[in-house]
Amino acid sequence: MSMTHQQLDEMMTAAWRLPFGPSATAAAEEIVRHADANMWKDLQYAGRILATRCYQFGAEPSKAFVTFSWCLSAYDRGEADPRFDHQLFWYFKWIAGSMTKFPEVPLERAHAVLDDMERRYKAAGHGLSPVHQRREQLARHVGDLGTAREQYRMWNAAPRDGMADCVRCEPSSKVVHLVRLGMDEEAVAVAQPALVSDSDCSEQPQGILTNLLLPYLRTGRLEEAVDAHRRAYRALQHDRGELHAIGTHIHFCALTGNHSRGLELLERHIGWLEEPPTPSSEMWFCCSAANLLTQLVEAGYEDITVQREGGEVEVRALLAELAERARAIAARFDARNGTSEQSERLELFIGSASVVEYLPLSGVARRAELLEETEPEPLRTTELESIVDPTALADLAELEFLRDNDEASLLAWERFDELCPEPTTVLLARRVTGLGAHAAREEPEEAERHWLRALELFTEAGEGALALSVRSRIGMIRCLLGRDDEGLPLAAEAVDGLADKGETDQLVRALSRLATCHQLRQEFDEAWDLLVRAEKLAEAAGDPELLADIVLAMAPLLVQRGAMPDGLAAAERAISLYSGVPGTDRIRQAQFMAANLRAGSGEFDAADALLAEAAHSTSPLLRAAVLHTRGRVALDQNRFDNAVDHLTDAVAVFSNAGEPVHAANVRVDLAAAALNNEQFSDAADAAEEALPVLERSGDVDEIFRARFLLAKAYENLGQPGQAVDLLDQVAAHFVSTGNMVAAAQMFTNGGVILDRLDRDGEAGAHYSAAADACDAAGDMRLEEVANRREAALSWHWAQNMERSMAELSTADSLADGLPEDDPHALWQRTLLNYDGARIFANVGDFGVALNRTLVAIKGFRALEATAEAVIAEVMRGRLLANLERREEAITVLTAALADVPEEAAGQREQIEALLAELRG
Repeated sequence: MSMTHQQLDEMMTAAWRLPFGPSATAAAEEIVRHADANMWKDLQYAGRILATRCYQFGAEPSKAFVTFSWCLSAYDRGEADPRFDHQLFWYFKWIAGSMTKFPEVPLERAHAVLDDMERRYKAAGHGLSPVHQRREQLARHVGDLGTAREQYRMWNAAPRDGMADCVRCEPSSKVVHLVRLGMDEEAVAVAQPALVSDSDCSEQPQGILTNLLLPYLRTGRLEEAVDAHRRAYRALQHDRGELHAIGTHIHFCALTGNHSRGLELLERHIGWLEEPPTPSSEMWFCCSAANLLTQLVEAGYEDITVQREGGEVEVRALLAELAERARAIAARFDARNGTSEQSERLELFIGSASVVEYLPLSGVARRAELLEETEPEPLRTTELESIVDPTALADLAELEFLRDNDEASLLAWERFDELCPEPTTVLLARRVTGLGAHAAREEPEEAERHWLRALELFTEAGEGALALSVRSRIGMIRCLLGRDDEGLPLAAEAVDGLADKGETDQLVRALSRLATCHQLRQEFDEAWDLLVRAEKLAEAAGDPELLADIVLAMAPLLVQRGAMPDGLAAAERAISLYSGVPGTDRIRQAQFMAANLRAGSGEFDAADALLAEAAHSTSPLLRAAVLHTRGRVALDQNRFDNAVDHLTDAVAVFSNAGEPVHAANVRVDLAAAALNNEQFSDAADAAEEALPVLERSGDVDEIFRARFLLAKAYENLGQPGQAVDLLDQVAAHFVSTGNMVAAAQMFTNGGVILDRLDRDGEAGAHYSAAADACDAAGDMRLEEVANRREAALSWHWAQNMERSMAELSTADSLADGLPEDDPHALWQRTLLNYDGARIFANVGDFGVALNRTLVAIKGFRALEATAEAVIAEVMRGRLLANLERREEAITVLTAALADVPEEAAGQREQIEALLAELRG
């Protein structure tokens, strides 16, 4: 497609505003192609200046050599555009710095470039601070530390001017020099002013924070190291050009005992090695990963696997691959440099040991460590060491299991195994039954196998009642496994058999299991009849614990039958019954159930009190679930501080219990709580840590909820580009699932952010997409009008008048159909007329703009929006002046001035200046 010079110039203006990456680079290359085809010298030069910038920050710095050299030659021929002289000399620093990143560039060429840079800087009147900075970098790269020190001295001595790196980037480079010399305290000191600076730089503070990781660690500034890692990695993680820095963060994880997180980062970024930005960054990333993997192999974890594109690879094999890759690049650099510096440094880093044994990297990790140290002891009804009778130990183990004291039950079985390593007949059958009971929650198939064997053993031993009890268990587990056609008859036969034998305790529990089978089949009436029968038997037996177990089983069934108040009453009755039974953890189950029912009916304070009691459970999983619920209750009550505390504890307990998926689900709620509590960094931490686990588990809804929360955290942390990327992912998900209401909200959120960034074309596309989603959703006309109005404005600012006018026309048509008596509709119609007036005024159609402004003023007045009405009156005055109706304009502006409050000094001055100009 051919383009005019003006169109290409406009495309260039838009391309300068694009975020770095493939889109910006493609736009710059297209500009160069069109400019070359038409021999437009000004745009040939300007396009290559733009392309050099895009290559540098778009992870393709090798391409910048060509475009920069072209511009430099044009400059020497006197054909450069002087508007870009500053960029040309600034970009010289990038080219000189890249000499240490590509081993194929001869060392002599690197020195020649620096000499040329010095000559040109002197001729142009620029200071030599950047020249000494790059000479120090090259000297350090080849291992000439003496020259590096001297150039560092000259660098510091040279005055700063407009060519010096920013007040954050320059100290960041100085930190690298000082760390190489082992001067960690000096490195930290030189960085301090940069860390408190508020200068705006796309490379900071993540660059200097990354460079400070090692000196922070080695000087014992551990909290600062953790903060630097979290903040810097968050800003770097999506930038393929930062492969070197990502390697530093992997190395940091190895040095702090965070091997699991290091592997997570390695898995996330190893694909970037397919197209590394430079050989230097490729070498350092491989080296850092090799250090992490070396530590894992030395610790005996060589068989664990790392996920990469194409499948999994064992740690030992990946170590060999990455170490070889890094060594090959180091050898190329050393051959180019005539030294062994890079290879020696490489081996030093690959073999480096941890600086600290373990450094928790988040509040959750610190809390997990603390909670692990204060884990409650399992309930113990007696000292196991004093029991020498295997039968008594079996009795105790079975009792503790029934009471949900799983750890105590396992300890009793361990003692049993010590005293009776080869049990026979009934004891063997009971031991096998116990194995099945403990396997049932996590491995039901394994439980079934154990119980089938126990059934044979009890039958052979002539223990009919115990055999029927196990048959009941087998029936229930088969129903749980979805084989109810097999399981239900077994469970029913067991009940009939036990009823004939008069074994009350075993019969009651078999009735409860059979009720569970019917519940699983949604046969709630049959289940209820069975539990009522079990309740009567337990009451007649006079066993409060047995009765409490049945009453507790009744509570969720009553809820399933729609009788929530009765379910709550049953749960609270169970609490009362269990309170008379010492040593049972089942009271915590009852408290948890009652708390959930209280919370469900809005009784949050009562629910929280019950949860506080239930949190004393000795079961880590129950305790974590209680803490999770307690956090969600606090979140529902807007007690965000409490929610963050409880949810942090829940994540910690689930993590300690080896339940990463549960922990990830809680992290999503933690992200929401932290976001509401304006703890944006903590919210981002929680969502970032949840996402890899959720993506592996395939929980799609939670994945996109986490991405949305992460987007909001990024927006508040000053990372708007990453926020928009995430919102687009969430919007695409909602479109794919047909949830157009939610999709519209996501597109609108993205549009608002892009609007603030002045990325007008992208903002217009987002608002248009939001409006289309509103249209597809139906019954969202008001929202569609709002989005089409915003789209019209954004397309206007993007100089795409065709799309702007199309959106404005559609919005006008939709607004005509809005209800007349709805104040929300009037507000949108009024804004539409006002913004439409702005668009027409900017294109010189003052008559249409004036008519729309008059309508807008009437709307603002009707809505008693005085401030907005005054602003519209000022626009009216301007339009009248543009239409050469000066006296009317003076009258309107004078009246508007009278309505402006005294405190609005800026607005008053603006109107007064306009009046003075009109009065002339």
